[in-house]
Formats: sequence, structure tokens, C-alpha cells
Amino acid sequence: MSWDIFVQDFGDYASVEDIPDTFQPRPIGQRASVIDTIRRVCPDVDFDDPNWGVLSGDGWSIEFNINAEDPCTSFALHVRGDDGSIPVIACLLNELGVRAIESAESEFFEEAVAPEAFGKWRACRDQVLGPGA
Repeated sequence: MSWDIFVQDFGDYASVEDIPDTFQPRPIGQRASVIDTIRRVCPDVDFDDPNWGVLSGDGWSIEFNINAEDPCTSFALHVRGDDGSIPVIACLLNELGVRAIESAESEFFEEAVAPEAFGKWRACRDQVLGPGA
């Protein structure tokens, strides 16, 4: 079970609630360019499978789920472990010039409040699967 973060170019909407049902994201970039940016920010990422990158840190991991769509308009991050991944995610979003919605609060990812949101997700996970699952 992972804390999921959905990356798109959400434009200048102030909150997730402001995004209209008719919203269509702008392309993030050419798929190869997006993967190149991920590799630049995360040099240890393994993209042996071009649709599924894996990055492992000290006590955490991120899986990058990127479909074959070109240009790329979205991708997902599947995060496990501790809060060590949060600065990496923030740096990547900044480099790509995009925002993301995180699944614990269904709000835009913000580095300053992400540890709290991730903590809520872990508490929910532990309630469903048991502590440390």
C-alpha cells in the first residue's frame, strides 16, 4: 500500500476544489524529457522498465508510474517508508514546474505540510493493515 501522489500541470488553481470538472491538463513535456528530468533530480532512479521507475532512499522508496502517452500529461508517484522522500518529491515538482495532488488529504502537495499528510496516510494504513505494514 502506498501514499499516492498524482502529478499534472494544474495551472494556477488555488485549491483542488477550484478545479472544474472540465479541466484538461496541459502537457508536462515530451515523455523522454520528463524521464530525463526525473533522472537528473534522482540520479539513482532505475527505469529498466520505461513505464515504471523505482527510487530507493534510506528508509523510503518512490515508484514512478509513467504511461506511454507522449507528450506526457500526468504521472503518479507511489511513496512508501518515512518522510525522507518528501524533499525529493518537492524538488522534482519544482524542476518540472508542475503541481501534484496527494492522496491523504486530496489537496495539492506542499512540502511544508506533506509530513502531516503522509502521517495521516500512514495512520490510516496502519488501522487497515496493522502497524508498520
